[in-house]
Amino acid sequence: DSQTGNENVLDCQINRTRWTLPSILQWYRSINNYTIPIASQFNDYPVHIEDSFVNKYSLLSNGSLKIESIELNDNDTFECRLILIDRGLLDVKEKYFLTLRVNERPRFINLSNSIQIAVKYSTVNLNCQIYGIPNPTVTWYKVIQQREQKIDEESLQLLLANNQYFTLQNVDDSMAGKYRCVGKNRLGFIQNDFQLLIRGSIYWRHFPESRTVKINDSITLKCEGQSSEPLQYQWLKDEVSLSDTISLQDRIRTYSDGLLSINNIEPSDHGSY
Repeated sequence: DSQTGNENVLDCQINRTRWTLPSILQWYRSINNYTIPIASQFNDYPVHIEDSFVNKYSLLSNGSLKIESIELNDNDTFECRLILIDRGLLDVKEKYFLTLRVNERPRFINLSNSIQIAVKYSTVNLNCQIYGIPNPTVTWYKVIQQREQKIDEESLQLLLANNQYFTLQNVDDSMAGKYRCVGKNRLGFIQNDFQLLIRGSIYWRHFPESRTVKINDSITLKCEGQSSEPLQYQWLKDEVSLSDTISLQDRIRTYSDGLLSINNIEPSDHGSY
C-alpha cells in the first residue's frame, strides 16, 4: 500500500539478460486494458514514457517502474511485459502483474435515503456502502439523544459491526429515531445519519424547559415535533387552550411552527403550559 504524495517503485521480476535476442521491456496499466504502453525501452536505448505520464513515471535500469507523487488515480494493476524481436517478429515472452493500492480515506459510494418512513410492523433495510483503502469497517449505532452530537459512547447504542447493511424488522414506535453508520480506516472516518419515522406517528424533537422570569420580561417557548404527516400545534395553559383566552391579548401569540411568545409578562401568566 502507498500514501498519496509518496513515491513508489514497482519491481519487474523479468530478467532481460536471459535472452540474447533484441527485446523491448514495456509497462502497461489495466485502466487502458493493457493496450497502451506507459513506459518502453528497446534494449539499452533511451526510455520512452507515454506523454500523459512524463515527469511522473520513470523506468529504472533494472526495469522497475518508479512513480512520483502518488495520487488516488494511480490505484491500478500494472503489467511488466518482455517482448523479443526474432527476425522481425514480436514475441511476448514474459508477463508480470502487480497491483498498486493507494491508501484512501473512507467515502460513500451508495446510501439509503436519510429519511425513512415505514408502515408499522414492516421491514426497513438501510444501506451504507463505503469505499476506502484499507477497507473501512462499517459500524451501526442508534443515537440515543435526538440532537446534534459527536460520536460518543455514552450517546450511541452499538447495534451491528462490520456490515454495510442493517435491517430492522417489525418496526414500531419504539424503534423510531436516528440511526448512524460509521465507516473507519486508519486514515479517518465518515458517518451518515438515517431518521426512521413510523407513518402517522408523532415524535418530539424539542421540549421547552421550565423557566423563571421577571414581571415585564418577555419569553419564547417552542415545541418541535416530527412526523410523516403535516403537524398542527396547539398550546394550552393549565389544560385550557390558549386560543380561547388570548384573542384580545396582543402580547401573547402562538405560531403555526409550535412557537409561543409572551411579552410584558404579568403575574397572571404564571402557570403550566
